[in-house]
Amino acid sequence: MPPVKVDPGKVHEFADPGRFRAWLARHHASETEVWIKLHKVGSGLPSITPKQAIDVVLCFGWIDAVRKSLDDKSYLQRYTPRGKKSTWSRINVDNVARLVEAGRMTEHGLRQVEAA
Repeated sequence: MPPVKVDPGKVHEFADPGRFRAWLARHHASETEVWIKLHKVGSGLPSITPKQAIDVVLCFGWIDAVRKSLDDKSYLQRYTPRGKKSTWSRINVDNVARLVEAGRMTEHGLRQVEAA
């Protein structure tokens, strides 16, 4: 497979998971990917965490994908809608169960889980 290229127009940065969730609520049906700039813990820069980001995307039936190093303080993480033929990883199955129990899943996300 050819290397995944980052489209600069699809790179976003979110200081908190609420802002990312609001963005994904508006764009989950129209976008095919999003790259999130995440700051490393020791950077001192505000950023959502990978765990917060995966919780947000799972609520919409999306999954995490490729991670690319950016610089000594940050990296990019790609998130995409889950493919129709892909299988859920065990960790994502457990995370989705936790999110369902907490009432955080969206209707769209629940449909993706049911289709799996």
